[in-house]
Parts: sequence; C-alpha cells; structure tokens
Amino acid sequence: MGSVIYIATLAVAAYDVAAEQAGFMLIPLVLASSAGSVLFGRWLNLLGSRLVMLSGFGSLALGAGLLGLTGLGMGLFFLASMLFGLGVGIVVGGTLRTIVLNEVASEQRGVAQGLVNIGIAIGNLLAVAVLGIVADSRPGLDGLGLAYLVAAGLMLVALLLSLGLKPRHQEQVAVAASGA
Repeated sequence: MGSVIYIATLAVAAYDVAAEQAGFMLIPLVLASSAGSVLFGRWLNLLGSRLVMLSGFGSLALGAGLLGLTGLGMGLFFLASMLFGLGVGIVVGGTLRTIVLNEVASEQRGVAQGLVNIGIAIGNLLAVAVLGIVADSRPGLDGLGLAYLVAAGLMLVALLLSLGLKPRHQEQVAVAASGA
C-alpha cells in the first residue's frame, strides 16, 4: 500500500492545500485503516478469509479509483481516502498474516511470517516506484490521477485472485480436521 505516499501530493495538486497541511488530510485514512484492521480482524473467523480479502481489495479498488478521478471535490477526496484506508487496514493488517499462518504447519509459521513481511515490503517498494513512473508520465494532476487509476486496476486483479481463497465452510472443515 505504498501508494498512500502520493495521497498528500494529490491533495496539494488538486485542492490547493498547503504542503505543510496536506499530511493532516490523511487523518481520516489512518482512522479508517485502524478501524478496518480491528473490525475485520475480529470478523475474520465469522466471515472467512475469502470474504474479508474481497472486502479489503474491493475497498482499495474503489478508493483508488475515486482518487484517480481527481478534482471531484474535497468531500469525495475524503471518502476515497477513507475507503482506501479501510482497505489497507483489512488487507495489510493482521488479517493477511492470520490467513497465511492458518494455512501452514506450526513448524513453518516463522518462515511464513517472514515471507509475508518481505512480500509486503517489496510490494510497497514496487508500488511507490511503479506509480511514481506512471505519475511522471503525464504532467501534474493528470499523472497522479492516472497513477491511482492504475492502482485501482491492480487492486481489482488482487480482488480476482482472492477468489482463489477457501470459502469459510472449507476453512472450518480444515480447522476441524487439524484439531485446532
């Protein structure tokens, strides 16, 4: 979710927010991310991995898509950033780690946790680099908008990949079979 880094820049370019104040415009995103992480972390066993990750990537795609439609007003900017933050909280929070740890044998959990952390770090680096290249491909606001539309497309791909996760009933069967 390295693309969060450009949201403050978007606020400056699209809404004439002073650069010194742009960081404050991320507060709703941070609050939504925290709420998403806590709520969906609690709901993971109730809803199942597939539904939780679909919700997260759906929220990310919608938020990024709305951010890509720059200049639609400050209210829509805040809504978009909150949707984006909610998705970040769902996908990158403890939910992803829990899903991975539930799928590996107990003796492999340390390695699995390390791979998740490395994957998130590499993903963040790639997101910043690729979206920076896309943003620089067009002048000003047009480039930033395009970068978020590309991010929305990538989130839709991740949403489709999430369909490959086990449905809740299959997760419950696996847990029951393992004796956990």
